[in-house]
Amino acid sequence: NGMTVWSKRKPDSSQLNWTPVFADVSRAGDMGYTTGPWNYKVKRTDAMPAAYGEYNTVWIKEPGKDWKVFIDLGVAHPLAGPDHQASLSAIKSLPANDITVAQKESSNAENGLINDINKDGETKAIQDVLSSEAYLVRPAHFTFYGVDSMHKYFVNAAEIKYQYELSGTRLAASGDMAAFYGKIKAIKSVEDGSSKILTGNYLRVWKKEKEAGWKVVLDVADYR
Repeated sequence: NGMTVWSKRKPDSSQLNWTPVFADVSRAGDMGYTTGPWNYKVKRTDAMPAAYGEYNTVWIKEPGKDWKVFIDLGVAHPLAGPDHQASLSAIKSLPANDITVAQKESSNAENGLINDINKDGETKAIQDVLSSEAYLVRPAHFTFYGVDSMHKYFVNAAEIKYQYELSGTRLAASGDMAAFYGKIKAIKSVEDGSSKILTGNYLRVWKKEKEAGWKVVLDVADYR
């Protein structure tokens, strides 16, 4: 329960800074997401941050109310990443005529991808469903944007096997954007031939693009 966790935190002298570099929103204007870099200072007066990473937030908006955070998941990496010019999605979505159909389509897409990854690995399964605007976020890496950079990552990370377990979902009222989240296991091979299991959480946002259909626009996995 996010509200419970944050209400128990006590004020201190640390400072967390973050900046959105990309954003998109559903046609209904009730759901969207932002992604970008963050940095953390142990004390606000520190000259340099002590940690860096990438944050990802799914936002929802009820009629007549302000935007609220639905889910927030980020990763850490060792250094400050390259600067990116802020931008918005350039791909139009396709609103659904029937919200029930959209819910079924998006759920089938997510569950199908999970089954394929759990069976055959991420490298083969996910690349076929990535949007040309997709952001791929993994721990200890700068965010990957663009199919070419992601392909290089998948080739080098082929030794990592993932197991996904879906926990929940949220669908925009227009049926053109859906967020899924849950648990993840990352099974890494180590030098002595054994395996190391890391656990964490994942967040995946799908968008029904006007020309391409349901595509993954944001894929975040944080494990340790």
